[in-house]
Amino acid sequence: MIQLIALDLDGTTLTGDNVISERNRNALLEAMAQGVLVVPATGRTFEKMPSCIRELPGIQYAICSNGAAVYDVRADRNIYENLMPYETVAEMLRFGDEYKCFPEVYLKGRSYCRLSQLDLVMEYPRLSDYAAHVKSTRLPVESLRRFVLDAGCGVEKVNLWPKRREDFPVMWGQLLENQAVSITSSGFGNIEINAHGCDKGDGLLHLCEYLTISRENVMAAGDNLNDGPMLRFAGESVAMGNAIDDVKNIAKYIAKTNLEDGVAEMVEKTGSEKEIDKREGTSALSFAIIRRSRKAGQPGRAKAFLLQEKNERKHTPGFTGQSFGLCRKRLSAAVG
Repeated sequence: MIQLIALDLDGTTLTGDNVISERNRNALLEAMAQGVLVVPATGRTFEKMPSCIRELPGIQYAICSNGAAVYDVRADRNIYENLMPYETVAEMLRFGDEYKCFPEVYLKGRSYCRLSQLDLVMEYPRLSDYAAHVKSTRLPVESLRRFVLDAGCGVEKVNLWPKRREDFPVMWGQLLENQAVSITSSGFGNIEINAHGCDKGDGLLHLCEYLTISRENVMAAGDNLNDGPMLRFAGESVAMGNAIDDVKNIAKYIAKTNLEDGVAEMVEKTGSEKEIDKREGTSALSFAIIRRSRKAGQPGRAKAFLLQEKNERKHTPGFTGQSFGLCRKRLSAAVG
């Protein structure tokens, strides 16, 4: 039984331009009305989540900054933090300066940038696509290192935007060798840096421990690299139809794209026993096999078939089961 649904935002729950479709919104509201916890899981801070998500009635918890902060909305406090110390942050900022990056620092639920670079956003590939958003949401400071030092607390995330596209793989390779940090990307040409071992999966793990929810009762959905760890943790993992291949390869199921209300489709399937069973990776044919194999005392043959069908569903986008005639043949072969 699904008790918690963890959802990435960009490319998953949102259709674009920080908008949630009416169908997605209604599906989430209905799930929460049924007692399911819906938890946004994002690389953003809670404050910078779109209002359509942040103000959605029933949202009680949020996994923010790629798992660096697990936020209790009602109590207005973090129930878990995994932060970087000043020394690591200063090192990452110096590293970014070597490649002339646009750096951002996420601290105490807010995101900061250098005042001197704020008007230079258009010079950075990909970041220029979000120039208006960056200028309206980032808080400018004279010196990021000095600001972090004076703050006297750990940092949730450092976000580096390379100025030259060709620097991205070089930087990525070097950061992979740094044992003090974990790196990921939300697919926008940026490198997101967190404390070692920090990711959405770690944040989801600690939230589930706090709520005493088993991972088998958790569903997670996402589309990009930073979603991978939480999909690996969740008992039921869903990749969006628009997800990158690395995410599709680790997910149990593939939904429709974010522009086709894939989240609503997934959530709605948890609303009835029949559809929940389908979520387990099985079709109507599979359930016929289960029933008949149990009566025949041959559960092993059904299990082998179910594993075969689950593999087909995982690796075949849009898999919807077999034709009626073929279903009958496979049913007969499976249970005799």
